[in-house]
Amino acid sequence: MSTTNLDRAAARVAWQEWWYFGSQYVAGESSSLPIKKAPDKHGTTGKEASSGYRQRVYTYFKAGVYPDSNKWKDHKDDAWSAAFISFCMRNAGADGNFPYSIGHHRYVSAAIRNREAGNVTNTIVAYRHGEIAPSIGDLLWRGRKPQNGMNTSKWTYDDILDYINKGGGGFPSHCDLVTEIIEDAEILHAIGGNVANRVLRMQSKIDEEGMLVDSRYRVIIRNNITE
Repeated sequence: MSTTNLDRAAARVAWQEWWYFGSQYVAGESSSLPIKKAPDKHGTTGKEASSGYRQRVYTYFKAGVYPDSNKWKDHKDDAWSAAFISFCMRNAGADGNFPYSIGHHRYVSAAIRNREAGNVTNTIVAYRHGEIAPSIGDLLWRGRKPQNGMNTSKWTYDDILDYINKGGGGFPSHCDLVTEIIEDAEILHAIGGNVANRVLRMQSKIDEEGMLVDSRYRVIIRNNITE
């Protein structure tokens, strides 16, 4: 699939926010790795509690999820990684075709339902790890360690499908947005919000065909939104 203008726009928004937080990155998929600063990038590194950066996080809730109300104020102390993705997609121009939310579970559940129903036009669609090679603008989903009594760290596409088919609601999740693919080095970069309390760039290995290798990401969410 060719990269669309919307894909490139979403990646560009994510890059701009990453730059704002000081161009911080890890050489892997875990925020427990040493956090470094990319050379020749923004000079001031920040975290959500730093002066000015918390206000930026509020913008993700307001502009990304609740542009028409002040409901964002009810979520000022909530995790903001999904609001960050919503901010990127809304500012890229996804309009009403993306399920903006403060919870990643809404994106991945909607994308899986679309795939299972054959609804693949002008919407988002999910694929299992190993089914497609990620491209710029894709969302990479992974589960999380125990939160509120649920451990989704090893969940796959089929675990989510089984859960939502049984009437399950929200579940711990995280998504990062693919911003760069470096074929010669066989790596891709993805940027996410609220990773180690900042906007952070992650790195994943890909093979010569562009497929994820030994990745924590178990679902790829692709944007099929027409422009």
